[in-house]
Amino acid sequence: MNQKKRQKPVCAAELDLAQGAVLVMFGSKTCGVCKVIWPQLLAALKSRWPELQFRYIDCENDPQCCAQNSVFSLPVIRLYFDGRQYLERIQVFSLGPFVDEVDRLCEQYDWPGIDSSGIESSGTDQQ
Repeated sequence: MNQKKRQKPVCAAELDLAQGAVLVMFGSKTCGVCKVIWPQLLAALKSRWPELQFRYIDCENDPQCCAQNSVFSLPVIRLYFDGRQYLERIQVFSLGPFVDEVDRLCEQYDWPGIDSSGIESSGTDQQ
């Protein structure tokens, strides 16, 4: 009997989101916005948030997982801290403000391993 071992896709419902900071992106190879955002998001992950966990869920390969997580349009990006969703962006959005918002949340929650040395302060000099 020839049985193929199927590698089970990673599904957000099965991710261990209970502890730590996790950025989850639902996307696909055929999504034009996903293709534009993906390299920019990876660059931000490497330079700004090197310790932030990242998970990518391909909705073409696992539509059931995406449906179970109420993802019906792409891309969807969600940020979780200790199991709670703090940020979500859907479809077309500006990556600059999103990156700034992730920076603020990481700083606010004092997430260890997040490099905020390159973040400019805005108005914090005033007393």
